[in-house]
Amino acid sequence: MSKKVKIIIIAVIIICITVAAIIIFTSNKQQPSQDGIIDKVEVIPNKSNDMPSETEPIQTTNQRSNDEISNLISQKNKNLIDSSTGLPIYSIVSKSSPLVGWYIVKIRNNKVTTSDATVIVQDNNGTMTIKAGPGTGLFNTPGLPGEVKDQLLAE
Repeated sequence: MSKKVKIIIIAVIIICITVAAIIIFTSNKQQPSQDGIIDKVEVIPNKSNDMPSETEPIQTTNQRSNDEISNLISQKNKNLIDSSTGLPIYSIVSKSSPLVGWYIVKIRNNKVTTSDATVIVQDNNGTMTIKAGPGTGLFNTPGLPGEVKDQLLAE
């Protein structure tokens, strides 16, 4: 093999390794949300949107922020607001989305030592609804899509 062919082969190998490293690095990097919590999101097509419940209209976005979900939880659960400060007594410790428009949110009471509670939220055409919670053992809630139940059981 000539020297010129060897140089070309080595250059092609170096370029391939560089491209592969860039692809691996950028695909594994997670971006933190505004409040510092890294969101675990796996989007799976929704199969069921037909559950009646009380609703709260909020601006439509593709991925709801922790602040939007926290506002909904606070509006629907006044007992989670400190009466002296008017601030929530809980914080969101994790949020996942097993289906488009469905969120499983773990909240922690900042005033009392207790286990984390789960809240299941559905975003249907810009309207967020609490489907279950706050509480534990919510996988038995009637009407939840299978993917949401599976995620609850896995946590």
